Amino acid sequence: MKKGSHHSENAILKIKERRKLQTFSEETREKMRMNRLNWRWSDDVKRKMSETRKKLVQERPELREVAKRVGEANKGKYQSDIKRSKNRIESERNWKNVEFRRKQTESRKQWWEKATPEERGNRLQGLRSSYTPKRNKKVKNAVKRWWESCNPEVKSKRIKKAWMSAGKKPNKLELRFQEFLNRYFPGEWKYVGNGEIWIAGKCPDFWNTNGRKQIIELFGSYFHKPEDEQVRKDHFSKYGYETLVIWESELKDLDSVRSKIQNFC
Repeated sequence: MKKGSHHSENAILKIKERRKLQTFSEETREKMRMNRLNWRWSDDVKRKMSETRKKLVQERPELREVAKRVGEANKGKYQSDIKRSKNRIESERNWKNVEFRRKQTESRKQWWEKATPEERGNRLQGLRSSYTPKRNKKVKNAVKRWWESCNPEVKSKRIKKAWMSAGKKPNKLELRFQEFLNRYFPGEWKYVGNGEIWIAGKCPDFWNTNGRKQIIELFGSYFHKPEDEQVRKDHFSKYGYETLVIWESELKDLDSVRSKIQNFC
């Protein structure tokens, strides 16, 4: 009897002969095909299959070579639109699952920690080779279209998350100006240029903490042009905010800056 089978060799031959004589109507064939398309393994079955495959590969290293040959043989083969659609839907469904994403992240971390420098290099080289100019352009255009279609709230959340994760901190000029505000206007202004507050996709530098819809923007002459001042004012005014722009060069006369802020408040 074949290992892992509950049928004898003779029984298997009889079953094969019997199946050759079986005929199905078109309706039955269509039902069978649709059932295969909609078939989903349970998580328990998937886990058992995964464990079995891992065990087989450990016991029989030659299976890795078989898998490579199968991959090469299937490379470039056409997939039907139905198959592609099914794969896409299944992938989207999986990645929306928090537990699935956690497992994938953990699995990749474990592989990277155990991988040799040569294996890591091969993995990175494989990733780089997939980023062709044509693919990069396609991805860039897709991201651009998605970004343009986003509402301001989604944009603000995305940018805020990126800034917070980057750990943006106030520069020397902003720290100096914050000290100035704390000395002459204690408890009135707070630095929020680290991405703490966003207004329709733009992050102000200093925020009034007394409930007034007022903003102070600190402009460095190297990073900003004169026309940027009106652009920022127009943007924030759409949402009911008054904006005062202080240029770096003005900080040479702190008394004048103090008077300017007092008049603004």
